[in-house]
Amino acid sequence: MSHGGTTFPEFRVPESPVITVTPNPALDRTLRVDELSFGGIARVQGVQEDPGGKGINVSRVLRQFGCSTAALGFLGGSAGRSLMDAMAKLAIDADFIAVPGETRINLTLTDGEHEIKVNEPGPSVPPHAVDALIARVRQRARESSAVVLAGSLPPGVPVAFYAELIRIIQDEGAKPVLDTAGPPLAHGGAARPYLIKPNRREAEALLGIPLDTDDAIREAVRRLSGYGIPIVALSLGAGGAICACGGMAWRAEVPPVAVLSTVGSGDAFLACLLLALLGGVDPSTALWVGTAAGLASVTLPGSRLCTRAELERMLPLVRVRPL
Repeated sequence: MSHGGTTFPEFRVPESPVITVTPNPALDRTLRVDELSFGGIARVQGVQEDPGGKGINVSRVLRQFGCSTAALGFLGGSAGRSLMDAMAKLAIDADFIAVPGETRINLTLTDGEHEIKVNEPGPSVPPHAVDALIARVRQRARESSAVVLAGSLPPGVPVAFYAELIRIIQDEGAKPVLDTAGPPLAHGGAARPYLIKPNRREAEALLGIPLDTDDAIREAVRRLSGYGIPIVALSLGAGGAICACGGMAWRAEVPPVAVLSTVGSGDAFLACLLLALLGGVDPSTALWVGTAAGLASVTLPGSRLCTRAELERMLPLVRVRPL
């Protein structure tokens, strides 16, 4: 099946909430400057702050589409309190475990053409807080349609943390979704979640091959699917995105657009892809919707994420074909 239409596909929003787990959330601060160059002086022309971290971004987009969601993870210090206040304003149910230290601040500097991202490591998490979050996820998963595990792990959290959560979520009857990198992705992928969504760089690091041709991408999708994961989504930036399911794969192609910020674009892609899949549409249509969401988000400043209206404007620009 291929897509290239203009009409947003109607699908049912799941009655059960979609939970997100962000062990290493952040306060995303974007500084818009006049000129970005090493060794020079950048003069700030605008500042934007948003609650950030991959899972929180997924929850932000889900709320835009009327999906009930709760965000879980660890928070600490004044940045953590600011994050809680911001999520309350967005009507996101925030259910975080308090930890010592300060939640990180992720800084993005952009002049509209180039950007530099500076991400802090996050606070160290004590073992009792890890255990508390595991118990909280188990409790929440019982009443959820899916649980999205997203982002890096802060200091103190075991590398197999996501793999343990995936098994718990499966036991409780919800669909585990994984979006991370490095060893947590390798461990988590081996636990066979419902869906994984690495980007090009993350998949190259995991598989040890450059994804610079269609043949290499096909091989990557085959190997990732070989983990026994029902749905593999691969985001390729300006190269579009891939979705593989049931022995079939599709590629979404996008035209060049004016990029204002890439912050959260992969999270918008994942949120809308997952929402469409949970709503009963076929994987190629879900890929079409998710790719339009990611494309819309890169045209927005700072860490703003797409609305339904902005997604719909991008749908005619996205083409999906069998890979």
